Amino acid sequence: MLNFLLNISIVILIIGILVFVHELGHLIAAKLIKAKVFEFAIGFGPKLFSKKIGETEYSLRLLPLGGYVNILGEGHDPELEEEFPEGSLRNKSGIQKIFVMIAGVFMNFVLACIIYFFLLLNFNFQLPISPDLKDFKPIGGEVVVKEIGDLKYTTLVEDMPAYKAGLPNEESTIKSVDGNSLNSIEFRKYLSDKRGKIINLEICKDVCNTYPVEVGEDGKIGMMLIDNSYLLIDYSDNKVFAGFNHSLNYVRLVGIKLSEIFGSARDTGDYTEVVGGVSGPIGLYLIVDQLKEYGVIILFEITASLSLTLVIMNLLPIPALDGGRILLVLIEMVIRKPLNKKVEALVINISFILLMILMFSIIIKDI
Repeated sequence: MLNFLLNISIVILIIGILVFVHELGHLIAAKLIKAKVFEFAIGFGPKLFSKKIGETEYSLRLLPLGGYVNILGEGHDPELEEEFPEGSLRNKSGIQKIFVMIAGVFMNFVLACIIYFFLLLNFNFQLPISPDLKDFKPIGGEVVVKEIGDLKYTTLVEDMPAYKAGLPNEESTIKSVDGNSLNSIEFRKYLSDKRGKIINLEICKDVCNTYPVEVGEDGKIGMMLIDNSYLLIDYSDNKVFAGFNHSLNYVRLVGIKLSEIFGSARDTGDYTEVVGGVSGPIGLYLIVDQLKEYGVIILFEITASLSLTLVIMNLLPIPALDGGRILLVLIEMVIRKPLNKKVEALVINISFILLMILMFSIIIKDI
């Protein structure tokens, strides 16, 4: 029970921080262009706490999974807008409207930059990345390989090539591969390049022996490898902007991964990985439950990555999101006249309902 309450508290705290920072961006931007702000709220539902400062009420509400800034001109009674014409967002210029709408994602990006800077500072301005990103060209840094000790394996898989070749079925050292000393990253790539071919492994346990092994067509030989190398992005030569650069690189890496996933799904017709890769609050709970034992550092990393995920999601051209609302403003600027407000409100409301249905479906999937 205590573990459950701790997990819930951490999830609420992470979501609360992300929402607070996002909505704070909208609030500050609205205040800067002198738009009238009625309420700044964290959460939905009944109020738990509220305090009015100037014209704006600041409130904390019961359901912590969201928040909003109530700005004049966003669905208010026309008579109220006539009473405060200078304070209505509807009467501001297109650039000012976009400024308010993009301020939320900007603040989420700034939050990620700050968190990543201190994470990098803690890890000597180096962070690990997936072994398959060796050819990635990071902004403001470089990919380096770090090796630790000899290349070893623990056990073999029965009826797989290494087992059939008679290798010791216990922890042993891979001294060389076809006469070359390789680390774990190089070894996996070498196997992939040698599919269906025979390689010679020099294996050392008490003594060293060479074994010819035929690599499977899947690029595997049935060996439980112990990684002795891993990839790092090194920002040592650009420390001041490390957090900013890593945030940009994170967005690029997400784009690469999404492109691979959707490309594979399109080619195979199997969208299982696409659906499985989408999670909501319950998915976040499961992540926190699995990773919190590694300490507060990993929770900060989760917060930073989620903050950047919010940036990407909110910039999608969906009318209920910031990106969609920016798109509507750009259309108004191009045609040089306001859109029909009833039609605009209908489009936004329908897209919001669809988003809620999607979120509910994701929660059901996570359960």
